[in-house]
Amino acid sequence: MQNKENNVSFEEEMFENFKSNLKEQLNIKTSITDEEINQSLIYIIKQYELKFKDNFSELFLYDYYYNLLNTNLINKIINFVKHKEGIDQIKKDAVLKEERKMCNDILNLYALTQTEYENTYVSDITNMKILLNSEAMDIINNDDIFFRKPKGKKELMGPHALYTYEYNENYWINFKENIKKYQESFPESLVSDLEDYHFWLTRYHTFNNFLNNKGGKHVKN
Repeated sequence: MQNKENNVSFEEEMFENFKSNLKEQLNIKTSITDEEINQSLIYIIKQYELKFKDNFSELFLYDYYYNLLNTNLINKIINFVKHKEGIDQIKKDAVLKEERKMCNDILNLYALTQTEYENTYVSDITNMKILLNSEAMDIINNDDIFFRKPKGKKELMGPHALYTYEYNENYWINFKENIKKYQESFPESLVSDLEDYHFWLTRYHTFNNFLNNKGGKHVKN
């Protein structure tokens, strides 16, 4: 019983420390309820959603390729295709599982849930509808990263063009270089705004996790 009480006290202390820092970041100097803090976060996030509403596909692709590079997943893919003897399904499944988690983590960060309408998601934070283009949707819907679209110019591909399984090492080495160039082509101002957006999304999720763990009580502080 004592340990449980200590754990509750520790969690409450963590929450109060987090909330104190959050109020400073929000420039809040008056007494305010948890719900009012939450609404302030929602307001900020909505401004970013409005700002990026027509560019969410680019945000998703930037995050996806950034994580592909910086979580070392792309190197795991290259190492897998380099040393494969036949197809080691266990090692392949590990790569596929990590890639799917990475993709879903991005959608969860933005709190996007797919709707019944084609290419349309909704923000669980603000209820704003978000459209994603076919390039982003191809990644989201593809459960096997090795299952790739055919090479060549899209306009020259007929209806017979089929996806193929790509296990060529050079393909993935070139792919890595191409996504590096894609990352580097992003304007610094856009990257800076995106980092700020991520910052507030993370604050929102952390704050709400604390609220959910404490039973959703909204108290003044």
